[in-house]
Amino acid sequence: MELLCGLDLMEHERNAFGYAHFKGELMLPKHLVTIGEQAFYGCNFSGELKLPEELVTIGNAAFYNNARISGIIEFPGTITTIGKETFYGCNGIEGIVIPSSVENIRSGAFENCFYIGSIVCEGEMPARVESGAFNGVPKD
Repeated sequence: MELLCGLDLMEHERNAFGYAHFKGELMLPKHLVTIGEQAFYGCNFSGELKLPEELVTIGNAAFYNNARISGIIEFPGTITTIGKETFYGCNGIEGIVIPSSVENIRSGAFENCFYIGSIVCEGEMPARVESGAFNGVPKD
């Protein structure tokens, strides 16, 4: 599934595609700058999620409970905050790469992402991590 929309379409609509039960991969437009709150809450797309390089904001619970997202999530260097419950329950994610631009990781951001096997922090100073941000992620 390829999502074709304007740069800020999802900024204005909370739960814009929530529970749409998409099939296949989600391909976000390369010039997308904002993904709104709960934009893809409970959808069912599968495969790797490639975040656009110009992305500035990912709303709270944007990808909540999308268990079939897989691969490694690489955040662009334009992101400063990974919001509350952004990837909650996305237990197919295998790893994350956090750029030096990320200052905050909110509570529940990666909660119940059971299969995250690697977390790479590219900054000299790690981001401020709120309580519960990585609940359910293996600590080994």
